[in-house]
Formats: sequence, structure tokens, C-alpha cells
Amino acid sequence: MTLNIFGDGTGGTNGPGIASSPMNENFSEVKYHEIMISPVIASAEYFDGVIAHSSTVFSGMVTDGHIWITSDAGVTAGNYTEKLTTLTSDSLLIGAKNTAAAGFAVEVGASTTNADTGYTGNSGTTWTDSTNVTMTTAILCADMPSSSLILVGGNDSSNDLKYSTDQAGSWTNPSTPPTGTIHAISMYDNTTGYCVDGSGNIWKTTDGADNWSDTGDNVIGSVDGNIGMYTVSATNVVFFTNSSVYLYVNGSGISSGIRVNSGSVFLGAKETANALYMLLGHSDGFILLKSEDSGATWIQHPIAWRLSDGTLTGSNYYHLKHCLDAYDNDNIVVCAFAAMFKIRNYVP
Repeated sequence: MTLNIFGDGTGGTNGPGIASSPMNENFSEVKYHEIMISPVIASAEYFDGVIAHSSTVFSGMVTDGHIWITSDAGVTAGNYTEKLTTLTSDSLLIGAKNTAAAGFAVEVGASTTNADTGYTGNSGTTWTDSTNVTMTTAILCADMPSSSLILVGGNDSSNDLKYSTDQAGSWTNPSTPPTGTIHAISMYDNTTGYCVDGSGNIWKTTDGADNWSDTGDNVIGSVDGNIGMYTVSATNVVFFTNSSVYLYVNGSGISSGIRVNSGSVFLGAKETANALYMLLGHSDGFILLKSEDSGATWIQHPIAWRLSDGTLTGSNYYHLKHCLDAYDNDNIVVCAFAAMFKIRNYVP
């Protein structure tokens, strides 16, 4: 059966309404075609992020922070062109929410006090070395609802969130910023969005990131580099924290959710016209979650790629937040470290 995100409602250690059953016992599996792409760039390179600009053009971020692009959907091994080399390791790659043409990259992690950035507005054909963004300690997250708004969050002495309205040409401090280190940001559109600070407080903006207010609500469990979030409406956000996937409704709090395998890592989420997809990684393998009702119910698809035990350890996954993208309603691309897959909805 399909597991409903509205759990048993009993609360307990998992939080309000969080069902405690393991994921692999409670999800029905959806059938997909899974197509291996041949992403041979260099023997030591792993993919850390992907943007699916179209059915054939993908931008990929690799472990040294460089961006490569394929124009034939990765069909030909080694058919990748290096586009940007100014970023270093542990860089985050994201695509614009409302257009496949735009993308943004930024250095994240402990040594990003003056982080390099990159921008494309032409489906990866060219990537521009954009204006650096400064945080006193570190940049930890970013989001891009459109080509005209980019946000970065982290740990700064005065403003833990900054935004750009000119394609990373300059950076602005909010008039009323959220307080505390920002670990995750997700905008619904150019006006409304949410972020989470290190104490788990959920903040909201309704004016394009210039003013933020504390909603008075908190995420479940501790907050670290493994937090994931995706805003599906002006009021609803799907979160991943503490090995749980759950739906938050602004004004009502956390409604319910499901537990997934302990040690799972959030690797990205993307909504199409037909469904919301989420990619989770685990030392035992990767799981693609699909919801056709904006996070109310979920089905799973195990990806036939396994990691050796210990590959996914620790909590510093700030750069692995966009390992999934979609180029139309039912065709998505995921990168799983040394591999990349195209996954197409399978209809018997």
C-alpha cells in the first residue's frame, strides 16, 4: 500500500503524527525505467549536483567545484565540456525553480568567508564567474526561485542571509534578517519563502527576502548539514530532518510525517507539474520518493546503485542538496556520486 504522510497521530519520540515504521516496509514501489548515463570526466571525480536544462543538456558539479556540461544527455562517455573552474571543493549547484535556463553555484562549508559564485542564464552554454558573497564564518545553503532572485544563508556576524536581484552581480542584506545561523532556505516564488536557523526556528518572508519574521514553529529534531526542505505552496513546506519526512503548514504547525531509515541523507527535491520528487541517500543505497499530492502521500523507487558502508557519514552535506532535477513532468535526472541516472516514469 501507499503510506499516507499523516501518521498515527500519537506523537512520542518521533514528534506529532510521525509514523515510526521503516520506509522500506511501508511504501509501495512505483515502476520506472532507469537509464545509466556515462559521466566519465576524470577518474577521481564524483558528481555533487545536477541541473537538467533539457532532455539532453545537463550541467554537473563535480567534487573539485568545477562545472561540466553535456549536450547529449551523457550518452557518450566523456562527452562533457568544462565550463567553470573558479569554484573549489564543496560547492553547491542549484537550478532556478521556474526556468531551466538559469543556474547558480556557490562555495559552501567551513572556509567560505569570501565565496566564489557562478551563474548561467542560457541553459549552461556559458557560466559566468559572478560576484563573491561574504559570510563571516561560512555559507551553508542557497536557493533560486527565478533568474531574478538568488538567496544564500549561513553564519555571519550581522546578516546570516543575503540575496541578489541581479543574477549574483551584487548582494543585499535584508532590512529585517532572520537571526541565528541559517541552514536551509526554500522559496515558493519571488515573494514568499521560508528558512530555518540553527535552533530549528522556521522563518518566513512575504516580500522577496527583504524582511523575515519568526513563525513561532520549529522543525523536528536537531539541525545540521543534512536538513532538507522544499516549499510547495505559500503555506506548505516539506521538510527532511532527524530521519523524517514531514509536511509543515504555516499557521498550523507540523501536521504529520513518516520516518525513514536512520542515517539517510537528503540529496535534493524537485516539483514538476505532476509530482514532487525527493532523493535520499543511505549507505545501503538510494531511494527516490514521489508524491503526487504535494507531500500528503509518498511512494518509493529504489535506485540500483549502492555505496560502500561509511561513504555517507557525518553531517556536513551542505553541498549535496541538488543531486536531483527534472526536465519535464516525468523525466528526472539524479546523480549518485560516481554515477548519473535518467529516470523515466514507467507505464506498463
